[in-house]
Amino acid sequence: MQEVYNSAQEAFESLNIDKKCSKLLVRRRLKELHKVLERGRTDVYERYIADVSSPCENEGPLVRRFRRNMVLQMMEKETPDALFGPYGRKGFDLAGHDANHVLFQTFNNNHTILNYLFEKSVRAACSGDKVIFFSDVYTHYAKKHDILMECVREYGGPPIRSFEKKYPALDCQKAWYPPEDIKVLNTGYDMLYRGKLSGIIVG
Repeated sequence: MQEVYNSAQEAFESLNIDKKCSKLLVRRRLKELHKVLERGRTDVYERYIADVSSPCENEGPLVRRFRRNMVLQMMEKETPDALFGPYGRKGFDLAGHDANHVLFQTFNNNHTILNYLFEKSVRAACSGDKVIFFSDVYTHYAKKHDILMECVREYGGPPIRSFEKKYPALDCQKAWYPPEDIKVLNTGYDMLYRGKLSGIIVG
């Protein structure tokens, strides 16, 4: 369900982010996600294929056929293994990687179902024992969020919920920056300006 706010600051503050964030907690929540996705590997893969192959609104038959063929050609190169990132069937190997690296590899640097949640760089922040993974985006991909939510719930994953927080978009030159005393791990820019915070809360 979309929530609407009057400013980027209001949308950000509604997340109730702690001033400190344990990198160990971030790593643990990411590992929990990867474990459950490993168990639901084939199921999630099939749902993802169905989603990316479905027709878009107001799409003509020729465009639909062309796009579907392109999708199928692309997906011929993908396998259930490929959708779950660089760690393969051995699971999510965190050894030797800090939280920022793991965050980047999970959401921004591989063709995984998690990567497809966000079109822009992802941030991680803590709220109690929960970890909030979110991105400042133009578009919230509800179907992809739904696929993830269903898999995590069906395969015994951690408590999880999705959110979309809308605020008036800003010119990037007038972007809003979160307070420096609030700890947010990120894989890109700190500023907020695109008009939506899209994310998941795990834990």
